[in-house]
Amino acid sequence: MPVFRHPWRWLAVATVAVLFGGLGFWYLTGSDADHKVTAQHIDVNGVSLDTSWYAQTSGKAPTVLIAHGFGGSKDSVDASARELAAHGYNVLTWTARGFGRSGGEIHLGARDYEVRDAQGLIDWVATRASVILDGPGNPRLGVVGGSYGGALALNLAGVDSRVDAIVPQITYNDLSRALQPDTAGGSGVFSKAWSGVLFGAGLAPESSRVGIEADPQCGRFARDVCDAFLDTATTGVATEKSTRLLRSVSPVEVGGRISAPTLLIQGIADSLFPPVEADANAAAIRAGGKSTPVRVAWFSGGHDGGAGSEADAERVKFLTAQWLDHYLRHTGPAPGESFTYSRVTGVSVQERGVTTTGYKLSGYPGLTGSSDTSGAMPVSTIALALTGEPQRIASPPDRTPAAISVLPGLGSLVRGLATMELDGQHAIFESEPLVDPLDMLGTPRVRIKVASPTGEATLFAKLYDVGPNGQATLPNGLASPMRLTGLPASIEQAQAVTVSLPAVSLRLDVGHRLRLVLATSDQAYAGPVEPVVYTVALLGSQVDQAALVVPVAQGTPLASAESVLLIALAILLAAIILGVGATVV
Repeated sequence: MPVFRHPWRWLAVATVAVLFGGLGFWYLTGSDADHKVTAQHIDVNGVSLDTSWYAQTSGKAPTVLIAHGFGGSKDSVDASARELAAHGYNVLTWTARGFGRSGGEIHLGARDYEVRDAQGLIDWVATRASVILDGPGNPRLGVVGGSYGGALALNLAGVDSRVDAIVPQITYNDLSRALQPDTAGGSGVFSKAWSGVLFGAGLAPESSRVGIEADPQCGRFARDVCDAFLDTATTGVATEKSTRLLRSVSPVEVGGRISAPTLLIQGIADSLFPPVEADANAAAIRAGGKSTPVRVAWFSGGHDGGAGSEADAERVKFLTAQWLDHYLRHTGPAPGESFTYSRVTGVSVQERGVTTTGYKLSGYPGLTGSSDTSGAMPVSTIALALTGEPQRIASPPDRTPAAISVLPGLGSLVRGLATMELDGQHAIFESEPLVDPLDMLGTPRVRIKVASPTGEATLFAKLYDVGPNGQATLPNGLASPMRLTGLPASIEQAQAVTVSLPAVSLRLDVGHRLRLVLATSDQAYAGPVEPVVYTVALLGSQVDQAALVVPVAQGTPLASAESVLLIALAILLAAIILGVGATVV
């Protein structure tokens, strides 16, 4: 039996090998599998869809459908398709009906249209020679998609049991809530800016390429979808008919029927589909009683923050590949239901974006931080007293002028620029400086009182991080819109209203304060046409009344590729130094 004179050397070598092996798994998950790409039109459900088929050239493999975002096409997801194909999957991409060179009209992911189209594509996939089948007409198949494509993944899994795994990203649970959000339980405030962006994407000029003469007012939208937008944009309030339409095309209708293992990836910098949408999807799937594996992950990007940091982009790729490999290839251990998230730590000139540190909890804590899904990780809330007298604030006529919090889709481009609050149009309530650091994770809540001579009020709640030097930063530029009704004219008669503030992943250091701002207008949203003055106040003067309830959690830091490399090099350097020392002795 050999005797090792310096066992620490072998430990160092083994450790370095393991660490570099981890790096290889992080970056080199692809196997460079040979595949062939075929572009073709496939006729399904009465429509011709422009598709690309990335087929493995040898053997049989599972298949992944990748659905693009709103206003995109199959070209939008080509890079992702090639990565998964190189990793050994067959991949099918397509341009959804109503976009690009595909035929048909846009129905916003309706089950009789876009979802049934995808079911027809599954039928087609089942006839391909390179596809693993789990039964006649039943390919082993996963669905990945972002935003509009993420909703397609959820909707498809809710109606077709042939789907074996899904990875919806930055998507919605209820489109009616997303486009007319309300964080105080009211009827909602019309998201004018985002609705305009989305509607504009359907008025695309490429309609002529597929021989369609589009309605100049509706573009390639189906008439009922077009009417819903025009009605809401005209009045600033969605009708019951419009709300029913948007809900009918949303995953909220089928979430409880999903049995495919689901990885929900949501961005924290997202004023269109914030984490509340992933939270609702996770809750709906779990409530279905099918014991469906569900995992949630947050990252620093979103519709306003893009892909987030470089580390986050790699983590999202890793989580996606890990999920698909386990549930489609049946390789690797079960991913489990741990929750990973990130926190912005700075700005990188080299990356031209933010830098982040990733963290992990044993389970998803939800938005309020009361408890996580595993029951093993303590996640708590704390109450911070806010101070401030009742204040009168003016709502300007037809939102003019209006405050600026976030510019839809441009959050990552204007990150760091100050938001703009207008004098006379906002109230301020503030905490004392922190005496201990605070790790916020989730949705803070606050109770307020509001009075209005009209009985109604439209407000936007924001939670600023105020540094010791007085500089105030609004995390991700996000605000919580609310439309309150049944209000008294006197603040003394007003009842408590609980407001959910935007979800955050934020560390506050000692000396920082939290500032609650209640504003009467925001450039991104509709508001009252007639000018009016509101009175706003905190619920009371006691901590349990005038409190900001903040969810807090301290996750375990995740090792990034860079940190793993540095650790490996440090161990290797130590091994070399110790080796030299041992030789001298």
